[in-house]
Amino acid sequence: MKFTPLILACDRGNKDFVKLLLFHHHVAINTQTQAGETALIAASNNGHEAVVKLLLFHHDVAVNTQTKIGWTALYAASDNGHAAVVELLLSHCDIAVNTQTKVGCTALIAASNSGHVAVVKLLLSHRDIAVNTQTKIGWTALYDASDNGHEAVVKLLLSHCDIAVNTQTKIGWIALIAASNSGHVAVVKLLLSHRDIDVNIQTKMGWTALYAASDNGHEAVVKLLLSHRNVTVKHRPKQAGQHSVLLLITAMQLSSNCCSLTATLLLTHRPKWVGQHSVPLLIAAI
Repeated sequence: MKFTPLILACDRGNKDFVKLLLFHHHVAINTQTQAGETALIAASNNGHEAVVKLLLFHHDVAVNTQTKIGWTALYAASDNGHAAVVELLLSHCDIAVNTQTKVGCTALIAASNSGHVAVVKLLLSHRDIAVNTQTKIGWTALYDASDNGHEAVVKLLLSHCDIAVNTQTKIGWIALIAASNSGHVAVVKLLLSHRDIDVNIQTKMGWTALYAASDNGHEAVVKLLLSHRNVTVKHRPKQAGQHSVLLLITAMQLSSNCCSLTATLLLTHRPKWVGQHSVPLLIAAI
């Protein structure tokens, strides 16, 4: 495994032993394990603030070293929600805040995914932060936070001046569609309040936020989406066929109570389009 005494001591948070080892002028502070972990990454991953402070004080420390899968000390600390360690690392003059892992994740994306509010706040305060970086499959920090329903994190991200609310993943999903699909009412409300939100963006399969919410019977989300001045309900996903009003009425008779409520919301929205192939309505009914 190629663990050195320093790496082991840092991993376990043994401050006194780390201090003793660092005092020795021949210590190799940046030695990596077979997985690519360094003493700094080990200490940061486990939230050992005092040890991280000692390591950062050493003039030879390499603060941006990556593991075999692309983790840095900052990424490890952010992913695990160690705010005090993140603050220490961000204070280092050489810190690279936007380094990506092998799958394209950054420290901000990791923290947002896990809902670590304090860490996200620290990262967003750094002058070099890239708030819209995408993973290999196109996920951003905002998308991740929205998909997981982390309201406080979404609020922080939306307050950033450079935030792009309509960034699409490789399959065309945006934060609003992800939140709507999962029924995260508070997050949907926040996203809809942003001046740049596009409520009608479609995925590669033709899904919109309204379609996703209707398909899953999320009445509260459907109501929010229908209240948006720009929402379009007359819409047909690519996999949907030509459905008649008779089929729609028949499907509604067989629908569950939950989805009937969603269908009712759609039926009472702009009655003039009833009879014009409304797929969100049809999906809600079925």
